[in-house]
Amino acid sequence: MMNHSDSASKHRKRLLLITGTRPDIIKMASVYHALQKESSLQPFLVHTGQQHATMTDGLFEELNIPLPDEYRPYIKQTAEQQTTDIMQWCTAIIDKYNPRMVIVLGDVNTTVAAALAAVKKNIPVAHIESGLRSHDYSMPEEKNRIITDHLSEMLFVPSMDAYDNLQIEGIDSARIHFCGNTGADTLFRIRRSAQKKQYCRKHSLFPGKYIVCTFHRQSNVDSKKALEKLLIAIHYITKILPVCVPIHPRTRHNITHFHLEAYIQPSMVFKPIPPVNYTDFISLILDSAMVITDSGGVQEESTLLGIPCLTIRNNTERPITIYKGTNTIVGTDSKTIIYTIRKILNRKNNIPYIPYGWNGNAASCISSCIKNSV
Repeated sequence: MMNHSDSASKHRKRLLLITGTRPDIIKMASVYHALQKESSLQPFLVHTGQQHATMTDGLFEELNIPLPDEYRPYIKQTAEQQTTDIMQWCTAIIDKYNPRMVIVLGDVNTTVAAALAAVKKNIPVAHIESGLRSHDYSMPEEKNRIITDHLSEMLFVPSMDAYDNLQIEGIDSARIHFCGNTGADTLFRIRRSAQKKQYCRKHSLFPGKYIVCTFHRQSNVDSKKALEKLLIAIHYITKILPVCVPIHPRTRHNITHFHLEAYIQPSMVFKPIPPVNYTDFISLILDSAMVITDSGGVQEESTLLGIPCLTIRNNTERPITIYKGTNTIVGTDSKTIIYTIRKILNRKNNIPYIPYGWNGNAASCISSCIKNSV
């Protein structure tokens, strides 16, 4: 005999939330929570294992979401192989669940692969974090963003510049929804516990007296010349303040591959550490004097926390973090980086501004839009 809960579950509309990387799981967590509250919707979490498990171990428990309903273990592959395999795997998952909608986020290989798998099956796609553009078409992420946006039925933009980008590309405004930044929802939820931690002290660092540095982008770590240039720049920075570097698995692999291990020997002022969990990482940012990164997510997090950020790239798909937030583009030239660090550290009374709509309510807005659409 079917009980009441089984019957209710049977009539809920199935949604697949497909992610594959740590930043996207963090941003999707708040969406899952919001959708789960809707009695007419039944969200399922799907994890493609795009990143090495060291980046996502314990993350679901930390974010208070269940383990994935479907999981593909990480396999080391080229970007092309990975995208193809994830698309095929997602196709099988879509066949299994027959969802009303597939929801993807961001700009990674999983995003575009899952979107392609869905549209091939005539399943509508909702893309969270739509419309972001660096206008650097050499970036794999830029291609993923554009393709996914043009495949999607519902496009959720985190900022009005992203809305404008989509309209310029001819996407019908009826498909575009401004709901804000789901990353803000998750960050605000864990901020208090991160503040209490002072995780920096575990690595003999003192609040306000160190810099956090992260880098993993293809342009920065996939050639020996570029990676060595950055590692040398970091050692120049340690003459100003100690630097803590949570090393991404991709970066760690390439440091070994290019025989650059000599640059990551720990010292009193250089602290290379393994990837840390999300709350500990936010704690590191909160207590830092500054963040140096090539990560789009970290650009947003530092803006939300009011911490100065230097982006070691020549562009960003998140320009709102520059003209509304705390972010500055500096490229990878050591002299420019050092000059900007000194300039920012000498600045007084800098009042941070959080972009419009980054208020912790993005997921509930997205959930309402999806509920009314499926």
